[in-house]
Amino acid sequence: MCCDSGAGRLARRHGRARHPPVLRTGFLHRRKHGGTLPEHADAPGYRIESHTATHDEATFRRLAHELREHCTTGTGWLGGTFPGDDAALTVLAAEPDGTGWRWQTWHLYPAASGGTVVHTASRWHHEPQRPQEAQRADEP
Repeated sequence: MCCDSGAGRLARRHGRARHPPVLRTGFLHRRKHGGTLPEHADAPGYRIESHTATHDEATFRRLAHELREHCTTGTGWLGGTFPGDDAALTVLAAEPDGTGWRWQTWHLYPAASGGTVVHTASRWHHEPQRPQEAQRADEP
């Protein structure tokens, strides 16, 4: 399904996500508000990884085209463009993963020549309570 939001174009498809081989992620640490995005962060049942890269014009435009194509034809993809440049994108690809979900995001920021891409990969799984924690939850 495609929608024109006025400020940009959105494409959405439901179902399993296919992950394009466009970027590989690093690991992420907790970030402070306004700081640089760290490489990884972990919490019970949750993990996020990120990678930021600068690309030349041809590589950046090719990635933007691939991501737009996935949003139009893939399943589990949502993408939004922003005014002024068709390569100014935010893309989300998500899929169920056992007892949780996994998803990736791409944020493309065009520059005078090429652009910057911020890619994240996240995973959340329900973690059942351990017997000790369940017992404490039942106590008054």
